[in-house]
Amino acid sequence: MPRGADSSPNIVFRLFIAVAAAVWLWVFLPPMQQLGLLVNPRSFAWVIFGVFVLAQLVQSRWFRLAAGVLGTVAYMWRYFRPSHTGAWRGLLGLLREEGLQVYGLLRHTTGFQDPLQTQLFLLSLLGIFWLLTYAARRKRLWIFYNALAVLVLGAIDANTGVHPNAALVVLLLDCVCVLGMTRYAQMRSSLIQSGSPSLRFFVPFAIVCAVLFGVSLALPDEPAVWANPFSPSASGSLSVQAVSGATEKVIGYQMDDAHLGGSFTMSDTQVLSVIAAQPAYLQGQVLNVYTGKGWLPGSFASAVVPLNQNVYNPQSTFAASLPTQVVQQKVTVLHGGLNVPVLFGAYAIQQVNDIRSGSAGHGGAGASASIVLDDSSGSLSGSPLQPDEQYVVTSRELADPTDVLMSQPPLPADPTSLYPASVTQDLALPSSVPARVRDLAKQITADDATEYGKVTSVMSYLQSFETYNTQDIPVPGPGQDYVDQFLFETHQGYCNNFASAMAVLLRAVDIPTRFVTGFTQGTEDYAYQGPGERFIIENQDAHAWVQVYFPKLGWIPFDPTPGFNMPFSQGTTSPASSPAVNSTPAAPTPPKTKVQPAPANTSSVSAVNVTRWMQLAGLVLAGLLALLAALAWVFRRRILLFRAERLWRADSPAGMTRGMHYLIKLLAARGRLGGVVFSVRDLYQAALATELPEDEVRHFLTTAEAAWYGPGAPSAQDVARARQTWKRWIAALLQQGRPGRRKRSRNSSSL
Repeated sequence: MPRGADSSPNIVFRLFIAVAAAVWLWVFLPPMQQLGLLVNPRSFAWVIFGVFVLAQLVQSRWFRLAAGVLGTVAYMWRYFRPSHTGAWRGLLGLLREEGLQVYGLLRHTTGFQDPLQTQLFLLSLLGIFWLLTYAARRKRLWIFYNALAVLVLGAIDANTGVHPNAALVVLLLDCVCVLGMTRYAQMRSSLIQSGSPSLRFFVPFAIVCAVLFGVSLALPDEPAVWANPFSPSASGSLSVQAVSGATEKVIGYQMDDAHLGGSFTMSDTQVLSVIAAQPAYLQGQVLNVYTGKGWLPGSFASAVVPLNQNVYNPQSTFAASLPTQVVQQKVTVLHGGLNVPVLFGAYAIQQVNDIRSGSAGHGGAGASASIVLDDSSGSLSGSPLQPDEQYVVTSRELADPTDVLMSQPPLPADPTSLYPASVTQDLALPSSVPARVRDLAKQITADDATEYGKVTSVMSYLQSFETYNTQDIPVPGPGQDYVDQFLFETHQGYCNNFASAMAVLLRAVDIPTRFVTGFTQGTEDYAYQGPGERFIIENQDAHAWVQVYFPKLGWIPFDPTPGFNMPFSQGTTSPASSPAVNSTPAAPTPPKTKVQPAPANTSSVSAVNVTRWMQLAGLVLAGLLALLAALAWVFRRRILLFRAERLWRADSPAGMTRGMHYLIKLLAARGRLGGVVFSVRDLYQAALATELPEDEVRHFLTTAEAAWYGPGAPSAQDVARARQTWKRWIAALLQQGRPGRRKRSRNSSSL
């Protein structure tokens, strides 16, 4: 489009460009959801197709920008503000929370999490949408954007379990439609002069789109020939990747637990190696704020943790009556997908002794030695973990605490008086939690006088009446509480469901509880011959459990998920009579049999794939030839005109000579010359028969005579004007054909 087209008053054209940009943007959201990068993309529809598109109808760019930003804020207010707050207070609280998260990012104390990461994602969508509406009016830039988009979708299709076939087809059609409409906007005035502009343009355009759509559907969807160079996403306790086209999650550690729910499949990708004297759960994040959809970290005060020095960890201030043991773990990152800024260790970390690259031997500490402690939860964070990175942590681990917990006195009528102010946020529940959840908690614990009795009753209830399952697990809808859905509707789920339900039920009866994410102890490597024992942690070992606060004792971990056992130091577990810690001792795990993939049979692979690729290449070649033939027939006159214009490229007498020779040949081929041409003036009647303006014809012939016969060359302005007349003459001849086939014009009788 010309530069001035950006300010065109054609509202229909601007609306078309805006819708096309929105469609272009929208086709990427389902693949992002299937890859685990996005949750509930349909919620973005009203922002993209409503706010972003409608804002383009206004000429002012500042209005478009303001409308887009306000649309993103409205989305955040709609989905992230606490339901019990008013409109303005909820908005101010949301903005304050985002500001605190920005501050934490700048200080390297927190990672990206909601609501900030969703706000930044929406703003990035707005920026990309703005660039698309700009590029759609500039052919080369638009083609460049679409070529990049095809490369991205093609890489996803070939190297992951996600196959965005529909997205590729829609993207290409969107690209062609924008190119066609921008070209039509340029040619519309000339098409109107020649009559039937819509018919003359959109009929061949529709044919091209139909052929493109048909060929794209007819091409077979062959599997990828090369091995997948990308690893399953493990950036988050459950990360998302599509399986067989369905939106399922591939289990793995995740940093964002703000939106829980959905099914997942197992993944045996190895992520960590732990060398220690005994097995232990690896604690990662400790989250305090339940939102009704998931969990967020609470307010925290951070402190830098120096290497090889004892650090104050509020989790580790156990009472003297609790049995504990100091354990040391050497953790090695095995997989690059575990790109999280969390240091994992047994409960609770006392020292970070060393951080280095695995290839550095016993060299100095790595660059990621800056560790930050969350004083309120005990979580440690630093630079994202990289492949072969190693670190050593010293932790204080609990031995079996059952006897001590059972000896605690009954709780008073108001147990909150026993808790310090630091655990207040671990009692809070949003007002949106349904009353039946609170009533159920009181019913379950009605006969228990002690805190430990209430905890064991809740665990027993969950393990008796709810079912562990990883499939057909829904995501809570708008206005639906995650725990309420699990307890009263689905009655099935996995660790996130059980841990969240236990935390909410205990908070409903005034017992402080936290949501913890990390890994189970993994699988012992029986082939390991070094000191201690080696445990291999896989993606499918990602797990969630809870911590419960006991007055005068501290935070005690519990695992309510059926089939999982909380390991304690010295290999001890709770007695069989106590259901609090899944007391049945775990049987020794037999060594895993690792099946090594057989070497690829190159000859058989070649024999099968070459045949398929030859068939595919033949189909593609036949389709391209058919498409080229159709395009050549539809645009045959434009091809001939382009070829002719190449003869007279420069506004010079030499170019005019080549152009005149071609014109005479074309007139003769079209039967426009009554006899032999002896001079330029013999072309006069042929020019008038083509319905060119008489003054333009006279100027053209005079300029040609001056170039051929005159004593001096014509001016550059005259040659340029003559060239434009010549182009219109050639175009008219190509359009009208031979005299017997030309439509009779209104002025033909006078000629």
